[in-house]
Amino acid sequence: MRKTISYTFIILSLLLGLEGFINKSNYLYAQDDDDINMSPYVTKYFLIGASTKNFDVALRKAKDISKKLNITFNSRDLYKIEGEEGLSFAKDICEDHFDYPCYTPRGRYDDGDYVSIEWSNAYDNFSKGYYVVMLSSQSDKSPDLLSLLKRTKSYIPTAYIKASEVYMGCMH
Repeated sequence: MRKTISYTFIILSLLLGLEGFINKSNYLYAQDDDDINMSPYVTKYFLIGASTKNFDVALRKAKDISKKLNITFNSRDLYKIEGEEGLSFAKDICEDHFDYPCYTPRGRYDDGDYVSIEWSNAYDNFSKGYYVVMLSSQSDKSPDLLSLLKRTKSYIPTAYIKASEVYMGCMH
């Protein structure tokens, strides 16, 4: 009986010692001095120049914006999936890590200014089914991002910044 109580006490002590970790909204938060957010999602800010349901129109707009603003066009080696909506990397690239077709959103370790066409379905808070012409992805609304927005609006008055959560965790 005494051993059972001792083991029960040890198990309860261990369990209660873990009370510093709680699960909130599917994110694990460590309750310590820093209250570090252990979420694999990070908020990113995207400068949007255009969006359309037509890939060819998006490509034309992206190249035009790139030229007008003197910002490099970077396709990220994505292409329109033949006969379907959406974008994908090449089949051989996908099959190294994912099923084909595959797409990873901008904002995963590639912050900066470059014009690209992205698939809206991969972003939280974006309307689905659009090819989005992005000019920048950043971790915050920095003065540089706001300056680029102002410069962009001189050519594209409808340009705007939109935030979205981007998954930064393991993808295999």
